[in-house]
Amino acid sequence: MIGGAEKSRADETSRPLPGPSAIDNGRFRCDPDPSMRPFVVEYWGLARDLAAMGGFTITPDRFGELICCADDLHVVEGGERQRLPTCFTIGLLDGPLRIEADGIVRCMAARLQPWTIGRFQEVDPGPSASGWRPAHRLLGDRLPAIVERVRLRDWPALAGLFEQSLREEVARWPVDLSAAEIVDPFLGSGPRPTMGIIRDRWTSRRQVERRVRALTGTSPKRLASLSRFQLVRDALWANPSTDLARLAIASGYADQPHMTREFRRYAGRTPARFAREATAQKIRIAAQDVAIVQERPASDK
Repeated sequence: MIGGAEKSRADETSRPLPGPSAIDNGRFRCDPDPSMRPFVVEYWGLARDLAAMGGFTITPDRFGELICCADDLHVVEGGERQRLPTCFTIGLLDGPLRIEADGIVRCMAARLQPWTIGRFQEVDPGPSASGWRPAHRLLGDRLPAIVERVRLRDWPALAGLFEQSLREEVARWPVDLSAAEIVDPFLGSGPRPTMGIIRDRWTSRRQVERRVRALTGTSPKRLASLSRFQLVRDALWANPSTDLARLAIASGYADQPHMTREFRRYAGRTPARFAREATAQKIRIAAQDVAIVQERPASDK
């Protein structure tokens, strides 16, 4: 049960967000309030049997995540499992991150804009070798109410709780209108724009790289590399039969071998193998959605 103080706080701040949202079987997504779009891409929730799926692998992209789970999750490194905290952030990864669980996992999350990741992760210093950090302070005294609502899969109310917590954190930051402008040029498929930023802002390469790293937790070079990888990954997921040579050029790589090398680094497998696995994974996810619907509690129907 939620204590009196937490319950009162939850009732005050858990009103569903206005705007587009969707609940599809065990999955949920909701757009942030327009005032939060410079910081949050979307809110999402899921309930899925990860044990039946054999776990899953998070591949890097150019966004961060703030995740809160009502069930145990484990990260697998060097063949050993380490339990993740109830609430954690995932930054810009250097490589694939393996996640496992022993049954159905219920999670709520906020997908974060790349120029906010560094500042959000500063709230809870902790382990970062694998790209994740604890995030209990970020959600503060709302955390017990959030965990309880994750158990109930009360997705719309959770989106409101997440947004209120993040809004309060963003309000503590100094006004910085240039954060997105500095990071955004590195998110396209073109060449690295460092020299253009140096020229336009009358600054130095070192200052640009230090600023991008402070905002995103990574270097401009790796941010651009992650952006290209994400373009390829998303294209292959949407259409596994995509021509790889054409996709490489369209995504900003010198050629297909260049794309294959970088893709293998981030995904742990080649683009061709990823494309083959994408169709099979979609079939497994569809089957899991049917199971989740059958097991959904009465309050979630």
